[in-house]
Amino acid sequence: MLVRLAVCNLLSFGPMWELDLHGPGRELPDGSQVLERALIVGEAGQGKSNLLKVFSLLRQLLLHGNRQGQGHRPQLPSCRLLDPVQPSTRIELSILADGALFRYQLALRSEQGGQIDAESLFVQHAGQPESMIFVRERKNPILQFTDVKVGDGAARDRGQLESLALDLPTDLPLLTMALGSDCQVVRPLGAWLAETLQLVRPEPRVTGLAARCAQHPDFAEKLAGLLRAVGLPVTHVAARRTPIGPDYFESEAEQKQVVSALLGYRDGFVQTQDGELIAEREGNFVDLYLTALQVGMHGPSGRQSDFSPQELSESTLRLLHLSPLVIANPLQPSPVFFVDDLARGLSQRALDVLLHHPSRPADAQLVATALPDSALVGLFPSSATRTLPAS
Repeated sequence: MLVRLAVCNLLSFGPMWELDLHGPGRELPDGSQVLERALIVGEAGQGKSNLLKVFSLLRQLLLHGNRQGQGHRPQLPSCRLLDPVQPSTRIELSILADGALFRYQLALRSEQGGQIDAESLFVQHAGQPESMIFVRERKNPILQFTDVKVGDGAARDRGQLESLALDLPTDLPLLTMALGSDCQVVRPLGAWLAETLQLVRPEPRVTGLAARCAQHPDFAEKLAGLLRAVGLPVTHVAARRTPIGPDYFESEAEQKQVVSALLGYRDGFVQTQDGELIAEREGNFVDLYLTALQVGMHGPSGRQSDFSPQELSESTLRLLHLSPLVIANPLQPSPVFFVDDLARGLSQRALDVLLHHPSRPADAQLVATALPDSALVGLFPSSATRTLPAS
């Protein structure tokens, strides 16, 4: 779960701003509690979408690094409206992952290609005090190198972290190196960034729904139930399956590569221009299918017809896009949904269904953004509402 985020000198966030989600809800290892649902309110242009970008940039940085020439983002863009201009960008993140409370801090200089000034990681388990995994500091503003201390929180990975610190590039987070080296003590933090954190943008996308409906007919029925719950005349949701043969691929090598990728992951699929490609194995035989989402509806006269996603209304697409908030995915236990502009294009009834549907994942956390006059404001208690800083 997301517990706290603080950001300074990044995108539209100038002075240090803190998103603190402590409040009545899930108990934390330090004895405090964290909200299971929270609403972030701000006027247009105050940084609601930029807050989602902060998470996206941080995930990119920590999972892949910020080094030049590797095809990744070279740096975190600093706030250009600060006066005087600040040299350093700071991010602080606290999360609950695998029952432990992780607290991470990072400070880097954007104008120096991501030169890291400070970095630290602490962990706290239930019934125990917080302990240091590592602390990294640039003590001399002229010299580029940083000193690293590894603490008792590193446990059996202490030697591995100390070894990584010996050859630590000045512009690469130690956490990135630890995650890339499969350091066990930081593995829950990496899994939280890569899998648990679900960033949901306002633009509706239905990628993956056709493949999942084809692989799990019960999921298709749950989707239909969600759409019916908001009053849509839906008869069914299904995935049209079209068998494909070897001639679909340009070469045998391409076919083998695609089949290997599909069978390498549970419920794997490949997005193509023709639909979502899935594989089904039966003994030594593998069948390939192109799947396409179909939503059946009936009109006032009772006439029924199937519709593709391109033929659906914006609000219907939004509900399909937001369906993970209501329908649990066993591949994503305890998800954290950060939803930008949750109320866009949705009726009051649809919002009520999304927030109070009986099948909502019990262990999920929902953090949403909204305008001050949004209907969402009345659906969240004041104790679970946070306000963005004025521009």
